Amino acid sequence: MQIAKFKGGFTLFELMIVIIIIGIVYALVAVKFTQNRDKKVKLSDLPEILRNYDFKQSAEIICIKEKCGQCNIYLDETPLKKPVQLFKSEPVTYRLLPDETLQEIEFEPIIDEEQRSIPVCFRYKVTKNGAGDEVIIDDGKGVLLMFAYNNPIHFDDVESARDKMIEIKQKAYE
Repeated sequence: MQIAKFKGGFTLFELMIVIIIIGIVYALVAVKFTQNRDKKVKLSDLPEILRNYDFKQSAEIICIKEKCGQCNIYLDETPLKKPVQLFKSEPVTYRLLPDETLQEIEFEPIIDEEQRSIPVCFRYKVTKNGAGDEVIIDDGKGVLLMFAYNNPIHFDDVESARDKMIEIKQKAYE
């Protein structure tokens, strides 16, 4: 009578191949995760990015002065865990005053868990109705007009952005 031999396991070679495949897949996933973690956000996409979050009252991005390029998104005043890269240097942000002059915005500091005041270099908010802050932002590379519900508009200089903001406001009140 012939006894059938039963192969009861994997060879060392088969196990090594599986481990190599798992290592390659892990390396690819780790690289992709690292790339997405510090994702650089374009300033012109910011209103749309904030509007796409699920929030009840507001979505806001706040950049602290110490690391102005690294910003946190807050949904209804609760920070998300994942910071975003927004600036290389501190931007200058303006608002239009009723007399049609521009005023540089000094942002209020935020208060951390230990009740310390932390200076802010940039802040932009979108409310539940979709309206964003009406500001002009000069980030050193160009000037961007962010106006309520409109898409951001690029300009070469702050005065051109101011003139366009005045024009938009005048049309809104006609």
